[in-house]
Amino acid sequence: MFDWLIAWFEEQIVQQWLQTLGAAAVTATLLQVFGAIGSSSRSSVDATASLRGGATAAGLALAFLAGLFTVIGSLPGLPPAERWQWSAWLALATLLLLLFEESHGAAAALRFVLHVALVAALAWWIVRPSGRAREWSPLDAQLVYLGGGLALLLFLLLGESRATRQPAWRSLLPMVLAAATAVACFAEQSDKLARCAGGLFAALLVTLLLSLVRPAATLPRSAIATPTLAFAGLLAYCFAARYVSSGATLLLGVAWGSLLLPSGEGRPRRTLLVAIAVPLAACIGAWLMRSPS
Repeated sequence: MFDWLIAWFEEQIVQQWLQTLGAAAVTATLLQVFGAIGSSSRSSVDATASLRGGATAAGLALAFLAGLFTVIGSLPGLPPAERWQWSAWLALATLLLLLFEESHGAAAALRFVLHVALVAALAWWIVRPSGRAREWSPLDAQLVYLGGGLALLLFLLLGESRATRQPAWRSLLPMVLAAATAVACFAEQSDKLARCAGGLFAALLVTLLLSLVRPAATLPRSAIATPTLAFAGLLAYCFAARYVSSGATLLLGVAWGSLLLPSGEGRPRRTLLVAIAVPLAACIGAWLMRSPS
């Protein structure tokens, strides 16, 4: 009797997901294609690499923003209506601040300060106002804020360094797997958050596929920090809102951060095994532990 209503509802959901995935994928593709076209006219190798890198980072940030636009129907306000929407502004701020720092050749200390500020902003705007945070004891709050903040800060510092010394696909593959698992975990609690994570997944997947055209190319530092802040913002919100368990949150972070593992220089099979097996194992564990207690 209600088969037509169920079919219509399912069709609407599929269309919404296709809009989000398509908007993110197309945005990431266009930005990187434009970057490749623009860099072909540059005579300097450094200028070519800088333009390509900036286009990659911009593609990831704007693709995430495009996906979020299809979810809420507009750009998030300032302040946004919901705390998780800060993740879009954090990603955009990361892109603009770090590209500015790279273009001006500032000292490493400035980049460290920017990283600290971005991590602090994530904790202040996304985690701190949550009901869960208000229930923490002083010791629990220290463990979460200092432990989680330090882990994210170290990943930003080490991940950016690692990305410049290994093929781009090696850095992107763990992030793609972690983002895909986050979609599955978030979908049980919030379609909006799942679709936003899906937009990030689509952008990362497109970037991964495009990186295979130039297998020896590396990722710029800002292309690591930008999606990391977007992913961390969504994950932190879901943790604070009790949408995912603490164990799943930790394992998703491990999966994302597994790009830091040694690649096995000159041993492509070992590199591929490490790039797939470790994040995949963490993702499976996160899926199994996804339900909050």
